[in-house]
Amino acid sequence: MKAGWQLRKLGDVCRFVRGPFGGSLKKSVFVADGYAVYEQSHAIYEQFEEIRYFVEDDKFREMQRFEIHSNDLIMSCSGTMGKVAIVPEGIRRGIINQALLKLSPMFTALLTR
Repeated sequence: MKAGWQLRKLGDVCRFVRGPFGGSLKKSVFVADGYAVYEQSHAIYEQFEEIRYFVEDDKFREMQRFEIHSNDLIMSCSGTMGKVAIVPEGIRRGIINQALLKLSPMFTALLTR
């Protein structure tokens, strides 16, 4: 570790949450348009424009703890594990699916929430 750096636990520098249990986002809840459901491919390819799945307002509010915001990090957690992308400004409002981990740096959490 570099001189002057301090060892910290992950929870001291960011909030993190694993995507919802798979049964919470069954294909039957998806709609043609609405709030985005971000998938593993968004972290792997660092792209946030192409979105395949959407949920209605009620489902989004039920799962709001999984909402992503600009400057959050999303990490793939199955298959291609450990791929990370920084959520850019101006994305479509949405949530992560079960294959992602959301990390919200504390400075971002304090400024945007």
